[in-house]
Order: sequence, then C-alpha cells, then structure tokens
Amino acid sequence: MPALAEIHEAGFPHAWDADAIGGLADAPGARCLVAREEGRPGSVTGFVLLRMAADEAEIITIAVAPRHRGGGIGRALMAQAIRELQAERIARLFLEVAEGNAPALALYRSLGFRQVGVRKAYYTSGRPGAAPASALVMERHLR
Repeated sequence: MPALAEIHEAGFPHAWDADAIGGLADAPGARCLVAREEGRPGSVTGFVLLRMAADEAEIITIAVAPRHRGGGIGRALMAQAIRELQAERIARLFLEVAEGNAPALALYRSLGFRQVGVRKAYYTSGRPGAAPASALVMERHLR
C-alpha cells in the first residue's frame, strides 16, 4: 500500500495515504488491480481501485507513476478492469473525472465512456485561491 499511496500522491492534490487506500481496497466489493514494471516484480507503475455493488461498479481512483504516464498503463489497467467486471456480469461502470483533465477524458471516451452528469465545484486544487473544478460523471455500459 505504501507504493500505491506514493503514486496517488504524485497525481492528486488531496492524495490518500497507505491506510486509506488499504481500507478502501479491503472493503466489501472492492478490487485493486496493480501494474508492475516488467522484469521488476516489486516495481509498481500504476493501479486502479474499484468497487462493485449489485450489477454496477465504480472506479474509485486510478493513478500511474509520473515516469510511466503516456505509455499505456492507464489504458491497460482500465481494459483489465472492464474485462473482469464483464466476466462478473456487471452492467454499468461509473467514474468521476475533473472537467479539465484532458488526458483522462480522452482515455475514458476512447474506452466507450460517456458523460451522464456533472458535480459542480467538486474538486479542490490544493492551490490557494484556485476555484474548485467540476467533476464529470461518466458511465460505460458493460453488457
């Protein structure tokens, strides 16, 4: 969990620590998929944390280590999560993303997600005086 927390901290202004990530990963219906550098089993390059309930699931968070961004790890994690959820007969997958996060939006749209809602002023930037960003709620049908 410390390696996941380190990656999460590099990507989010209000990151979760190892205990928080561990608690989320251990919750009923939760699953954590971890990407590792090939040939280096101890080297974590990214992860996705998701939660399932009934026939729906949500991506709680996804993060890729800064030096591995842009190399397809996020796409591979999302694709694996989608395959596993489809195998479990999950009907719909949801996620939230900051409206200004163009790389994440491009990834999610390319994977078949569509916007179904907005949460106004949902994310704070961590910078003094910066306006909060809205979260776009996105959905993908899996069946």
